[in-house]
Amino acid sequence: CYCPETVALGNTIEGFLHPDMVIIGESSPEVGEQTETIYKQLCENNPPIIRMSLINAELTKLALNCYVTTKISFANSLANLCERLPGADVDVVTQAIGMDRRIGLHYLKGGLSYGGTCFPRDTQAYIALAKSVGLKADLIEAVERVNSWQDAHLLEIVLREVERAPRRAVSVLGTAFKPNTPVIVNSPSIKLVRGLLDAGVDVTVYDPLALPNTEHLFGHQISYAESLLACVQSAPVCVVATPWPEFRQIDETYIHWNPTIVIDCWRILDPEKLGAGVRYIPLGCGPRIT
Repeated sequence: CYCPETVALGNTIEGFLHPDMVIIGESSPEVGEQTETIYKQLCENNPPIIRMSLINAELTKLALNCYVTTKISFANSLANLCERLPGADVDVVTQAIGMDRRIGLHYLKGGLSYGGTCFPRDTQAYIALAKSVGLKADLIEAVERVNSWQDAHLLEIVLREVERAPRRAVSVLGTAFKPNTPVIVNSPSIKLVRGLLDAGVDVTVYDPLALPNTEHLFGHQISYAESLLACVQSAPVCVVATPWPEFRQIDETYIHWNPTIVIDCWRILDPEKLGAGVRYIPLGCGPRIT
């Protein structure tokens, strides 16, 4: 049997014990039956158990992750559009369309590119599989292009603000590709740090879990803050790159530089609490209408 898991990093145990469904790809009904019995004993909820052939199980795994990355890229492309329209707010739009049961709110959050191990791997696998049978996966190739563009777009915004700052230095809050994990593989903030280093910008980073992995990757090329406060105060440009819950506490008591430019990639901060000395840039929002 081949049983692809649909758990997410940062929530692996909960996802394994309480899955949305169990997929069993079986080589025979007998082994499928045995595997189903095992999962019924392991799962603490009562998920649907779907038994199928081995090839359909692999296709289901690829299709599931590719659909999610398509949804992420749609939300990101919508966020990019909102940034060009005065008064537009991607969160307002996605909250509305996510109420439609055909769409749903999960993964419908404009922000940075998707990262980690599973999503990039499975989108590339889908494209390669289609190519192997003489097809072109146009939609998934477009998803990858949107995802790459998000990285370039963020770097462009940050470098633009660096030129306006009193010092060519940036603090990056969060290096893990998502909260609740130390994984930095394909992390959009890691790509940002690389781009900033190439541009000769001083970089300081902070992450509650991922600093050891980050230091192993960059060594002495960048600085590592011991606290959120120290990182925010280390540079006049601050990028909120990973939406860790503790970052939401940032307010004017954290601000050291005047002016300080805060680029909030996930719109988790309250700009009213940041004080008059902060220029707040929420990605996915157009210019304010006054």
